[in-house]
Formats: sequence, structure tokens, C-alpha cells
Amino acid sequence: MKTPASLFRLLGCLLLLQRLTFGQSAPLSAPSPLLDIMTELQAKARKEAAANPTLFKKTAAQLADQRREAIIRATTSSAASDRRLSAMLLAYSSPSSEVTRRLVVLADDPTPDVRYAAIVGLATVTHGTDKSANDAIIKALDESGNSGLTRDAAFAASTLKLADGLPLLRRLLEGDDNLNKRYAAEAAARYGPMAAILLPALKQGVAKTKDQELKALMEQALASIDRPAETKVVPATGNQPTATTPGSSVASSQTKPDLLPAAAKTQSKNENSWPSVVTLGLTIVIGLAALGSWLLFRKHKQ
Repeated sequence: MKTPASLFRLLGCLLLLQRLTFGQSAPLSAPSPLLDIMTELQAKARKEAAANPTLFKKTAAQLADQRREAIIRATTSSAASDRRLSAMLLAYSSPSSEVTRRLVVLADDPTPDVRYAAIVGLATVTHGTDKSANDAIIKALDESGNSGLTRDAAFAASTLKLADGLPLLRRLLEGDDNLNKRYAAEAAARYGPMAAILLPALKQGVAKTKDQELKALMEQALASIDRPAETKVVPATGNQPTATTPGSSVASSQTKPDLLPAAAKTQSKNENSWPSVVTLGLTIVIGLAALGSWLLFRKHKQ
């Protein structure tokens, strides 16, 4: 799964706001060896993040990779602000097993701000195929009592389309915390049709809630989950094309239309009639020749 360009646009915009990505502000220890990298990233974000997130992703990765050794060291710093900065910068660096491992550790950090950055970082640098990263995200989503962590874990789980997150989102939608219901509804919309198990909870929420903003989010999620699947025509290797629906392995065959033009059919018909015409002509010629020979024979005999 490719990381959406919109994620890097969002990361860049949040970077400009001097706030932790999807988390709370935290004072930075001074001086930090990572501040110069962050300052340079902010400059790049001002130019590229919103207008060209793909270019921003590339240039941000180059900057972070150049200082990866310093960033990795900061993941074990005694200062929570440095660990937070390292998690943020790892989210911009090129994906690797080392980056993932460090973010997994930071996702269980005792400081909430560090965890926020690490959880979103895991959604950025992994593709949903790393079990340790997925487990860290699901663990955070399963925790209660921290709405910020719920928000970021729901975001990460839905970005990576983690199936294990769906039962936990249903629990949030059926709970009493409207803030967590918002985060769950937003995540449900990102999951799309694969979040069908959330439909009953969302419908019940729409019917019962008096919070109009929450109701709108739930309705958006319902529309995203319940949207009809598009039908794609896949060229077949045989004589009959097949129509397939995404997510289905069953193809329905269609009768191949007769595309032969009428003029071609007429030409083909005329071509097929030529042998009979030629045969008839040859028969007439042979008959006339035979008749002529017989007449000459009789004249000569007389």
C-alpha cells in the first residue's frame, strides 16, 4: 500500500503550525540537535507541502536521511521533547526496519506526546505488513482514557486498513464518549466498504445523537461504507469479455456483440457466391465447345 500524498500534505501543514503531528504541543529542550532539521523541514513545508506533497515527501526524506544517525540517537534521549522530535522526524525519513523498530518502541513511551508522534509515524512509514507496527497501533486503539491516543490510533489503523481495528471502532461508536465517537466515525469513513460491521452502530448513532457535527460525520461514514462498488470491464483472453466487481473473484460472462459491419457481411456473401458463378461459366464454355466439336464431326462425315 502506498502512503497517500494527502498524509504528507497534512504532516507538512501541521509542521508549519509548530505542533506535534496529531498530538499536543510540548516544550522543546534547548538546545536540541534536531532543531535545525526541523527548521529546515518547516522551510520546505512552506514551499511544497500543500502544493506538491510528493515533492515534499522526497525532499523531507532526504533531509531526515542525512541526519538519521542523530535522529536515532535521540530516540533514547532522557528528554521527552527530543524523543518526540525524533519520532516526528522518523515519520519523514525513508522507511526501513530500523525506523519501524524505533517507532514501535516510542509508541509505548510513557510520555503521551511521544506516543502520538510515533503512532502517526508508523502509519507513514509502514504499509500494514509489519506485524509489530500493526500490533502497536491496535494496542493504542484498545486503550481507554486518552482521547488523543484514540484519535491517532484510529487514524493510523484506518490509514493502513487494519481489520483488527474495526471491532475496537465499533466499541467506541457504541460507547458514551462523543469525542471518541467522532474519531471512530472519521476512521470508519477512511476504511470505506470494508467497514461494513460498523453500519449498525453508525445507523443507531445517527438516529440517537443530538450532536449535529457528530451526526454529519456518521452520515459521511455511512455513505463511504455503503457506496456501491464500481464495475470494471476486464478484457478476456478468449472470445468473450467478462465484467468483474472489485473484491469479487467471480466473473460474469457477457455475450460478445456482433461487430461485423453490414458492408463486410455483404462483401463476404458476394465472395462466397463467386465459386458458383465461375462453375456455371465453365460449364457453359465446355458445353459450347462440345457442341462445336460435334457439329464439325457431322459435317466432316457427310
